[in-house]
Amino acid sequence: MIAKGGGCHDKGGSAAAGPRAARGTGYAAGRPRDGCGALPDEPDTAPLLRRALAEGKRLLLPRVAGPGRMEWVEITALPQLRPGSYHIPEPPAELPAVGPEAFAAPLALIPCLAVSRAGVRLGRGGGYYDRFLAHYKGRRLLLCPAALVWPTVPGEAWDARFAPEEILTEKGTLV
Repeated sequence: MIAKGGGCHDKGGSAAAGPRAARGTGYAAGRPRDGCGALPDEPDTAPLLRRALAEGKRLLLPRVAGPGRMEWVEITALPQLRPGSYHIPEPPAELPAVGPEAFAAPLALIPCLAVSRAGVRLGRGGGYYDRFLAHYKGRRLLLCPAALVWPTVPGEAWDARFAPEEILTEKGTLV
């Protein structure tokens, strides 16, 4: 949740992703961090990502590598992002992807359109994050505005599931 139209935006810090909401979520411990670029209807993580960079944390963002596949790329500044596949801000092609060791990042910030109270994530239907999460072993946080935490959402067997303590809203985690 970083930029619209390729430039960074900051709506005063979306509470769903701001530093205050991230307390107690594992943000402060270790590095690197996996983040994600945002579309206009997703929470803005720019303040949190700026903070991570200012604190010297290694920041990895996804780039679409083909149908249903994404790769992770290290960035050193948010202005490096450009509109990529599906108009999602992502690292440019000239930056190299990191190897599988990136999956060992201690914290991944995952976007969603909505989530159920049972932790079923509603994405955009491409399965990119479901494929990533099937192999990722680090801590993860699903970023979702509280208004989009619904009693139920449709899901398939392969959809990633999140525990209540892994769902971060502007009010904190669900537990």
